[in-house]
Amino acid sequence: TAIAGAFIDSRLVDKVSMMVAPFIIGGHAAPPSIGGTGASSLTDALRLADLEVVRHGGDIEISGYPENGGE
Repeated sequence: TAIAGAFIDSRLVDKVSMMVAPFIIGGHAAPPSIGGTGASSLTDALRLADLEVVRHGGDIEISGYPENGGE
């Protein structure tokens, strides 16, 4: 998660693909899906465009491309 977060923080990603599975883990000790500094507000968040949603059995893959080339 740290390496993925560092790439997101530096806006060095060309495409993002995340999997959602039908499990709820949660809790204070649960690991985050992306490490790094993160966004302090929604305005600073990396927004994705051209979203694609694909179902793989019970899992769902959501992928997209950073708006403005990640800048």
